[in-house]
Amino acid sequence: MNKINKLTIASLLTLLLLGCSNKKEDTDPSKIDTSDLTVCCPIGAPAMALYNRLFSDKVEINAPSNVETWFSEGKSDIIFAPTNAGINFINKKNANYKIAATVTFGNFYLASTGNDNDGLDKDDYVVIFQKGNIPDKLFQYIYGNDYNAHYVADNAAAIRCLVSGKDESNNNASVDYVLVAQPGLYRGLEKNKNATLYSNLQSEYKKKTNNEEITQASIFINNDLALDKANAFLDEIESDVKALLADPNTVVDNVFGDIEDVQLSAKLSVGKEDLKASIKDGSMGLGYKKAKENKEAIDKFLTNLSLGNETSEEIYF
Repeated sequence: MNKINKLTIASLLTLLLLGCSNKKEDTDPSKIDTSDLTVCCPIGAPAMALYNRLFSDKVEINAPSNVETWFSEGKSDIIFAPTNAGINFINKKNANYKIAATVTFGNFYLASTGNDNDGLDKDDYVVIFQKGNIPDKLFQYIYGNDYNAHYVADNAAAIRCLVSGKDESNNNASVDYVLVAQPGLYRGLEKNKNATLYSNLQSEYKKKTNNEEITQASIFINNDLALDKANAFLDEIESDVKALLADPNTVVDNVFGDIEDVQLSAKLSVGKEDLKASIKDGSMGLGYKKAKENKEAIDKFLTNLSLGNETSEEIYF
C-alpha cells in the first residue's frame, strides 16, 4: 500500500511540474498570438511602428480626425494617437484606455517656399496646420505668437502650400514659410526646387528646453485587453521599431518589396525610398519608450506647449 501511495504521489508531482512548465510557455510573450488585436492609427509617422501590420484587416489606418471617434467608441484594443489628445480623452472624457509607450518624438520642420530670402520675420506669411494643436503650439513656443500665421487643416494641405508657394485656402496668397511634418517634407522639397529647409523644430525645441524631447504620438491600451496580450503586442512593436531603426534598407525592402508606392503612401504618406531616407536621418522621429518610465518628459511636453497639465500615475499602463 505504501508503495502504491509513493508511486501515486510521485506521479502527481510529475504532473504538477509539467503543468507549471506548460503554464510558463503559455505566458511567454513571444508565444502569445496577437494577430487578432484590433488597432487604430492615424496616417503618417505613428503608423511606421506598425509596418508589419499595415495591411492587416485588423488594423485601421485613417485620417487624424478619426482619433476622437476611436476613443469615444472604445472598441479598439489599441489606439495610436497624439499623446496630448489621448491623455485628454482619458482625463476629460473617461476614455477606457491607458498610455503605454511613445513611438514618435517629433517630425516637424519649417520650410521656405523660396518666396522670401531674408529669413523669418514678423511680416512673413507663415502657414501652419492644425490650429491649436501640437504644430501650432510648437511654433508659438519656439518663435512666439505674433507672426503672420495662417492655418490649414492638415499636413497634406501644408505640403501643397510648400509645393506651390501659395495658400489655396486664402485666394492663393503668396506663402513665405510653411510648417510641415515628415512624411511629406521630402516630397514638398522635391517638387518645389526653390524650397529649402529653414529649421528643424525638434532641435529648436531642445535648445529652448535644455535638451527635452517632443513626446508627440503614443500607444494607448484598452483597459479591457488581457494583460499578457497587451504586453506581447508592446514587445512586438518595440522589437519592430528597433529593427527598422537599425537597418531601414533591409527592413523596408523585405516588408514592402512587392508593395507599390501608391499603396504604401495611402498608409504612411510616403514611398519606399523616402521612407528609408527619413528613417536613416531621423527626420521621422521614430522611437520607442515606455510611457510610465518617461512620465517626466511627457509632463514637460504637455506643460511647455500648454497642451495639458502634469499627468497622474493612474493613466499609465
